[in-house]
Amino acid sequence: MMNNIYAASKLICETYEKQRKGVSDVVETWQTHKIKHTFQVCSEIMTIFYHERKIYHKFSEEDKELVGLAAILHDLGRFYQHNKTKVLSHNEFEHGAAAVNLLKKNPLFNNPILLFAIGEHNHYQIDYQNPHYLQLTDKDKKKADIIAKLLRDADKLDNIKQMIYSDTHYTGKKAAPEDLSEEVKEFLRQHKPISYINNKIKYENYSTAQKLIGYLSWINDIYFEYTKSVIRELKYVELGLAKLKDLGVSDKDIAFLKKYLVI
Repeated sequence: MMNNIYAASKLICETYEKQRKGVSDVVETWQTHKIKHTFQVCSEIMTIFYHERKIYHKFSEEDKELVGLAAILHDLGRFYQHNKTKVLSHNEFEHGAAAVNLLKKNPLFNNPILLFAIGEHNHYQIDYQNPHYLQLTDKDKKKADIIAKLLRDADKLDNIKQMIYSDTHYTGKKAAPEDLSEEVKEFLRQHKPISYINNKIKYENYSTAQKLIGYLSWINDIYFEYTKSVIRELKYVELGLAKLKDLGVSDKDIAFLKKYLVI
């Protein structure tokens, strides 16, 4: 089974190397961040999985491998993104679906549980009408649901962490107050991740504060108690709200968000 883990890691690294040739420094930096993110999600997902002991012990070794493969391969579509579209915008490329289309062609990874988890990892909500999910038995649907939720937790945990701690998001962006409210833009259109709030507006056009609120809103989509405990222990919400204050967001808006960013 470890051969599949090796093959998946090799596929990601080879795809990354192929796509980074001849690109700009900006694109190369973005792709390098994505490869680091991929392997950080691998670490996060197995830690969450291991701490959810009742679930962990019910999984066979083969099913445990699917958890690792989902993490390794979840952003495969990202490494084709710029080569295919010449843009980095989330709104102009459905990277989860792109990864599924690529993996379906590979007999090692053409597994409906894996395709379902990867195909749903970047959506606002899990779509249980996904054709890969519908073809599963009831027993396998339960496994697929758990793996999809583990992947979403791990992906969100790393993305929230990166948004809070990455200085590049905040350098030189503390002077002017952000234009929010209307109840914090209807709490960023009912908690949707920032890249899916309005597909007519490019991701890059959002203010730093809007992006940060979008990332923080993902805690409303966290499933496992261990993930929640990490967010509480590392004070991601408190740190995020402090960043928003530094960016000029009003105390009223911060107080509003604090009521809803509870985990």
